[in-house]
Amino acid sequence: MDILYLLIPLSIAILIAIVSALLWAIKSGQFDDLDRMGYQILFDEDKAEQKQQIKDKVDE
Repeated sequence: MDILYLLIPLSIAILIAIVSALLWAIKSGQFDDLDRMGYQILFDEDKAEQKQQIKDKVDE
């Protein structure tokens, strides 16, 4: 029964830490654009080709 005196405040402290981390992540914009990175993987080759074309034009 004495362990409850340790576990209840510890669980409240962990809960406060998790909620504050979640609020920080929301305020800093971590959840603004969730789809961009998924689409970036799909179109990554196109960007590499465009960069190569630009380099080729500059070299001419």
